[in-house]
Amino acid sequence: MNSLKKDSQGFVTGSLKPQKTNALVASVPANLPALRGKFIGRDADLKTILKLFRSEAARLVTLSGFGGTGKTTLSLHAAHHLLEHFSGGVFFIDLTSIQEPALILPTLAATLDLQEDPSREIADALRDFLTNRAILFVLDNFEQLVSGANIIANFLDDNPHVSLLITSREALRLRGEYILPLAPLESADAMQVFTQYAQTLNPHFRLTEDNTPAITELCKKLDGLPLAIELAAMRTRMFTPQALLARFQSDLGTDSPLLATLTSGPRDMPERQQTLEEYDRWSYNLLNDAERDSASGCALFRSGLISAYWQA
Repeated sequence: MNSLKKDSQGFVTGSLKPQKTNALVASVPANLPALRGKFIGRDADLKTILKLFRSEAARLVTLSGFGGTGKTTLSLHAAHHLLEHFSGGVFFIDLTSIQEPALILPTLAATLDLQEDPSREIADALRDFLTNRAILFVLDNFEQLVSGANIIANFLDDNPHVSLLITSREALRLRGEYILPLAPLESADAMQVFTQYAQTLNPHFRLTEDNTPAITELCKKLDGLPLAIELAAMRTRMFTPQALLARFQSDLGTDSPLLATLTSGPRDMPERQQTLEEYDRWSYNLLNDAERDSASGCALFRSGLISAYWQA
């Protein structure tokens, strides 16, 4: 049973929980990473995803949004909830290391342990294997492969029982695609994320009258992006929230204290998510020349973490 209540800090706690394990769910083939930490601020988005797949209204759902908004985390929580709906399996595939669209189908086949046959097209082998199998593939970090969107369209046409949940900074723009843009976290949720990660370093960390204004402003300057907030919270080992806020008054120049501060992300996260500088470099490299010029121009008209980077 799902229950919601407020904690001592006034935050709403509790959220949707995956269905209890039963014989059916336990028998579903899956390779999903285990869930870690609290699920904060995305309950409405999660409900939308589950409704779309469970009602069979959609076979292709794309979670879109700027990097660091929590697309991967949301997709994993949705996948765990959907184990009981896809009896053929639920498979998570990180596409970060894949740069060529031609590798999309071979990667799907490898995930299913299908042996490639040089005498057959990989699409045909997948179609034969997936016949009458209700399977959900979670394709994470698809943004560098959007030029291969037609491969996804043909794959869905060939395999009517297969569904796809995709995370991407850019929608695929395919017929039948449901696009769910992820907005930055609301202020209360952003502060709860900050507190959660700060408590991993100091279990006694709490919001107080002294630090709440600084944390509120920090989360605002970080545009409510979960990744940036996590990186900031991890620095509370060395800095008070007030000291962190003082460093965040800087721009993002070469020797910016902000870039030097937002580092030391978890070692088991991708390298691009361990520091703000690597995060920005990954984002920037995904753009073509025209997109880089447009982003830099648009950044002049607002303030915050994202625009500060594009002005640099």
